[in-house]
Amino acid sequence: MEKKKSRALLTEFTPPTDAEWREAVDKLLKGKSYDRIMLTRTYEGIQLQPMYRRQAIEGNPEDMPGFFPYTRSVHKSGYTIHSWEVAQEISDPTCDEFNTSLLRHLERGQTAINLILDQAGSYGLDPDHAQVGQVGAEGVSIASIADLSKAFAHIDLEKFPIYIHPGLSALPIAAMLVALAKRRGLDLKKLRGAIAFDPLGVLAADGSPRISLDSEYQKMASLVLWFADRCPQIRAIGVDGQIYHNGGGSATQELAFAVATGTEYLREMIKRNVPIDSAANSVRFTFSLGSNFFMEIAKLRAARMIWAQIVKAFGGSDHAQKMAIHGRTSKWNKSKLDPYVNMLRSTTEALSGIFGGCDSLHVSPFDETIRQPDEFSRRIALNTQSILKEESHFSFIIDPAGGSWYVEKLTDQLSNAAWRLFQRIEQEGGMFQALQQGFPQQETAQIQEERLKNLAKRKDIMVGSNMYPNIEEKPLESRKPDYDAIYRERSEHLKRLRASDGYADQVETLREFPDSFDKIVHAAGQGVTLGEIARLFPGHDKNQPTITPVTQGHASEMFESLRQAMDEYSDEIGYRPTVFLATMGPASQHRARADFSAGFFRIAGFDIIDNVGFETPDHAATAAIRSKAVIVAICSTDSTYLDIVPDIAEKVKAARPGTAIVVAGRPKDQTGALKEAGVDGFVYLGANVYESLVCFMKKIGVKLSD
Repeated sequence: MEKKKSRALLTEFTPPTDAEWREAVDKLLKGKSYDRIMLTRTYEGIQLQPMYRRQAIEGNPEDMPGFFPYTRSVHKSGYTIHSWEVAQEISDPTCDEFNTSLLRHLERGQTAINLILDQAGSYGLDPDHAQVGQVGAEGVSIASIADLSKAFAHIDLEKFPIYIHPGLSALPIAAMLVALAKRRGLDLKKLRGAIAFDPLGVLAADGSPRISLDSEYQKMASLVLWFADRCPQIRAIGVDGQIYHNGGGSATQELAFAVATGTEYLREMIKRNVPIDSAANSVRFTFSLGSNFFMEIAKLRAARMIWAQIVKAFGGSDHAQKMAIHGRTSKWNKSKLDPYVNMLRSTTEALSGIFGGCDSLHVSPFDETIRQPDEFSRRIALNTQSILKEESHFSFIIDPAGGSWYVEKLTDQLSNAAWRLFQRIEQEGGMFQALQQGFPQQETAQIQEERLKNLAKRKDIMVGSNMYPNIEEKPLESRKPDYDAIYRERSEHLKRLRASDGYADQVETLREFPDSFDKIVHAAGQGVTLGEIARLFPGHDKNQPTITPVTQGHASEMFESLRQAMDEYSDEIGYRPTVFLATMGPASQHRARADFSAGFFRIAGFDIIDNVGFETPDHAATAAIRSKAVIVAICSTDSTYLDIVPDIAEKVKAARPGTAIVVAGRPKDQTGALKEAGVDGFVYLGANVYESLVCFMKKIGVKLSD
């Protein structure tokens, strides 16, 4: 009855038209530009509207979850039956530590195993053939089936999906996994997961010609065919879009470069007589999840749409058209400054991944940019997923974002933009040719430069870094594993293994049958190491040029460098340099600019001496001199500056010649006169905060690296 009354009531009102709404908004803007105030341009080149109505999606086909092109989900039931997998990375360097952490995670809500090889293993090196600092770095050190068995001790490998990031060691780590499963008497057809074989991803991130793509593709084809026959639920191909996201790229770029990589893999597999369904069903994509909430939702939805159309064009079946997506919260926007804010960033990013329909998800610990994550940070990251699933009940909804005119329109715009960029790459001859020519690198670098410029000017905000800094918070302890000890222990272990009875014979036998994956599995089961197997396929190609890598990083590095330099300088002189706010007149005259100036200088780690307002320039100058501040920021109105600034500047510089005089604001018609009166700089909205702070810090003697 109440619903009927509500509907009847609504019919009595005529909805305003777009023209009527626009007229009302223009009145509120009072002559200001509608486009500048109300429209938002994204790094994807998309203009976001202030409001979306049903007309925004007219003409677009409406699809349902589980139906081509799978925009809304590859499952008709969304997450209600197939919930996303909680797949937290565990970066402990040794097998025993990894196993202890993994068992704890599985008891507390983790539902998938997510193993990343250390640098040595990902380069195809045994610990005793690697360098100190590579063994146990960025992942777990695995060199033999004994190591893998320790890492997976007391774990039912048929129960949990297994995801492994092998770098260049997909073949040996796959052989070890199969050998371990056979040793434990497991049914290979029940094993689930992926071994993310992604040679183009390695090239894009590394730039080194350490591999021959032809050799890698041959290994990839062998794995795909073997797994399709023996382990059909294990995917053998990975596509990592994070490389471009963490290089500062846009969602369009990450999406286009990822699907271009996947398309190249499909072509290379077909060339090697791999059926399209086997090839497509072997691919698993990884996408970063950034802080632009709705854009990230649209990215995952658009990715499924584009990939389904690509696989269909190759002749793939309905099942083969369904993209498998792993989401990982962004590394690009995680900061060493005010690091607990990273928890909040990861939470919204995780939610966008869930709304976008990822199949598995990793939420990064808040301290991963600073140090080896500890038990506390890992628990918070894991519990973030558990709360979203168990308390927020997002697993009960088939498509949380579905039906939003904004999300549907954004998905359409993003997919079209990514498709155009993908076609450009195809015209260049595919992803490898594009990488050789430097096209993805240049495109990504251009957006990165734009992002950093906007951060420097605070057009983009990073809480705790370039806005709302917390200089009182003590930095987290920067700890890292004892890589020297790990290297020694792992090298000794390998030496003992190589000296064991029968080891040399197993290696020699393997050399006689290097092209047989079954023989490799047998050798791995007998203890032959990852490095020995990798050396059977050196894959060096003298004709392959070096690829310029995609520059990786994180957004707040410039501000972190300022704070680090200031901290070192403060330790050297025994105190933190101070900015004195020479606030003039009543609060209404100075407060807004005083607060702005305080926030401006705190970004670099300056202490601030605030004041309630001075009646005369003489009083302000006397207090400033007494404070011994290295910078005096005069805060008032443009109309008063020519009357008060010269007196303050003259008195302060006469008493303390090295003091910098700053004016809060930028009175354009007065800047010349104010500089002649002794002003060293201006702080104002829209200024390049980073460059300004660098100038002020150098003036007081802080050493900054170029």
